[in-house]
Amino acid sequence: MNPQIWTFFLLITSVAYTHCQLSFDFTIDQASLSEPWMGDIGNFVIRDGRLYLNDSDAGQSRIHLQSSLPDSMEIELLVGMNFPPSNQNYLKIDLWRSSLAQEADALYLMIGESGSTDAIELYQRTNGRSILLGSTKEGVLAQGAFVRINIIKHQSTITLSTDYEGGVRFNPEIVASIDPQISGSGYFLIHCNYSSTRSDKFFFDDLYIGDIRIDESPPSIVHVDFSESDIRFQFDEPLAEHSIDEAEIMVLPFGQRPIITKYNPLIDELLVSFSPVLPKQEELTLSVVGITDLSDNLLDTMIDFTLAKPVSPGDIIINEVLFNPIGDGSDYVELYNTTELSISLKDAILINHYNGDEVKVIDELVIAPVSYTVLVEDKENIISVYPQHDSTTFEIIDLPRFNNDQGNVTLLNAGREIIDEMNYDEDDHISVLDDVDGVSLERVGYKIASNNRSSWTSATEDSGFGTPGLPNSNVITEEKVSVEFPIKVFSPDDDGVDDLLLMNYSLDLTDYLATVRVYSDVGREVYNLSNNRIAGTSGQWSWNGTSNSGKKLNNGIYVIVIDLISLSGSRKRVKETVVLVK
Repeated sequence: MNPQIWTFFLLITSVAYTHCQLSFDFTIDQASLSEPWMGDIGNFVIRDGRLYLNDSDAGQSRIHLQSSLPDSMEIELLVGMNFPPSNQNYLKIDLWRSSLAQEADALYLMIGESGSTDAIELYQRTNGRSILLGSTKEGVLAQGAFVRINIIKHQSTITLSTDYEGGVRFNPEIVASIDPQISGSGYFLIHCNYSSTRSDKFFFDDLYIGDIRIDESPPSIVHVDFSESDIRFQFDEPLAEHSIDEAEIMVLPFGQRPIITKYNPLIDELLVSFSPVLPKQEELTLSVVGITDLSDNLLDTMIDFTLAKPVSPGDIIINEVLFNPIGDGSDYVELYNTTELSISLKDAILINHYNGDEVKVIDELVIAPVSYTVLVEDKENIISVYPQHDSTTFEIIDLPRFNNDQGNVTLLNAGREIIDEMNYDEDDHISVLDDVDGVSLERVGYKIASNNRSSWTSATEDSGFGTPGLPNSNVITEEKVSVEFPIKVFSPDDDGVDDLLLMNYSLDLTDYLATVRVYSDVGREVYNLSNNRIAGTSGQWSWNGTSNSGKKLNNGIYVIVIDLISLSGSRKRVKETVVLVK
């Protein structure tokens, strides 16, 4: 291959192009084609990662590229026609054409040609005369086309292979010899013939024209499902079935080998079954050695895993819910694993019984012991809105529709047993909040029933009105009101030592409004740290030794007065004397 490579960054698509190679994946949406395409480019559009015919009336549309047909080359293309072909609606693809003249020499495909065979036919035309080189199985296009076509030319031999699922499991269908005259510089051409009702029903993707590609990569495991008796592997390409019988598959450290191995070539899935069953909650390693793909590339890999316990009632609780986000922001549901075991939520169901909307957790989702998982639709939105979060706990999932005023959150297992549930109402928020948009409801204790309305309260203002993935800002403990001062003599001189006076608090109610003031030794207020702010059940206040105007205060004795008033009328006052020394 010529080492000089030109890369075109076109608005229409991603294209790599050399003197003998073209590759189009049509990834960027665009209203029409542009260079290096020529012809009726205004009748095509790139949308959703594919190239579509986009005419408004019956007719013919042709687009073409400059190309060549050397001794050895490969052409591949995904073709779609969302209709049964007919003599009015068909596709012709010139794999190579010596010129744009009507009777030019050519090597071409007819897809949905006139007639009733409904097959893909390969032709060559030399000196104005067309000859059929071969045909695929009849009837494969009777209901339309969704087929990936691969053509390999080596010297004068051409092989056409197909995958009617649009994948890469190719089945050779035509092997033929072509005239040596079919070679040299020329064009690749797509020709659509259509009625008005089919004028937007052709599409194309993944066009490659270039050197014969050699597969040198081993097969990859793209998904694994573990259970106590079975492990299912999903591969990214077909496997050589003989290698499966010869492969070494075992679970370490026990050295346990499968008793049954089944391969489904239609979906590239391998199932291995074990007896006795694998132990739960043990750290295990799956070793796979000796499996190859159809090009004899060898897979040798090890996967660490732990078998999680399927979720049962009481294992997981609903711990925090945002049902009324700011603007078009994302809801979220925070779950907490109360056990010392890893818990699997695979096939669990999240439902809002108020409107019947539900979603199923399809992929494997495991919550570690005594840990949080936050189910979100828009991870970046939650990160931007809530400064106190742990994004490593976020799982992106389509949530049920949660009404902004009232609703229900219920978690079911695969057998539709209730794992936990709670009803919510916007009136559950603390009444002093003027606006509850973006304010989550937090559980105040793990031992209180979820459907008890006293179990829930608004997240605190100091926490940012939500703590997704972190301990709640409101947790009731057995302690009474407690305010601790780690130091009572502080020196705000910016030397990094005791620059702040810290006040760590723990409260017995969730709805205290806190006012924290600092007074001089003669009783004059010098600083208002908090004025009727929702405190939650725990947190920290701090003072840097400045006045309300921001001026640094003089050395001396100061009195901290903390007034707590709950919505139920409970009142608490804490006073503490501190010393400021610089």
